[in-house]
Amino acid sequence: VTFLEHLRQIEQVYGPHLIVVPLSTVQNWRREVETWTDMNAVVYHDLGRKQGRKIMESYEWYYRHMQRKAVKFNILITTYEIVSSETDALSNIPWATMI
Repeated sequence: VTFLEHLRQIEQVYGPHLIVVPLSTVQNWRREVETWTDMNAVVYHDLGRKQGRKIMESYEWYYRHMQRKAVKFNILITTYEIVSSETDALSNIPWATMI
């Protein structure tokens, strides 16, 4: 989290950043990002329900009325399982950093 905050404050790299973590630590990572940074973090995990993730992509990922797709979040926190199953959605984002 400190590294990402350094990128934002010193290097002016605002993201998007992808953080892939074990399921048991997803909420801990979200809490740490919220505690130590001003960045917008989104947790991308819906316990196997693809429909919920699609709704999240529609409303939480992109600004709707822009010609070019621009992501709303600075950090996306997810699990290895989601990365494996949602490759198409995640590969469309130009990640600045992957952890």
